[in-house]
Amino acid sequence: MNCYIGLDIGTSAVKAVAINEKGKILHNSTAKFNYDKNGNSVLLNPDNFINTCFSAIKELTAKISTEYEVKSICSSCASGNLMFLDENYKPLCDIISWQSAI
Repeated sequence: MNCYIGLDIGTSAVKAVAINEKGKILHNSTAKFNYDKNGNSVLLNPDNFINTCFSAIKELTAKISTEYEVKSICSSCASGNLMFLDENYKPLCDIISWQSAI
């Protein structure tokens, strides 16, 4: 049987849900982000960001029965965080949260 994963990448955490082909929720998981707050700056390490997203997915897939095959993953991210990349798409600095007063 097939299942599908949805990610809500929010300000404080990544929420993940797996549904079957009929839309029934199979399982869900949450992984929280760790921000570095320094004065008016709210920063997030890019590696920690991606690892937190993968952590939510790994926790979720560990809960899903082996009879299911993940067919797709969809994500939603509405915040206005900034991540500056070099020409090789590598982060130049920490992610600057929309919560920063810059």
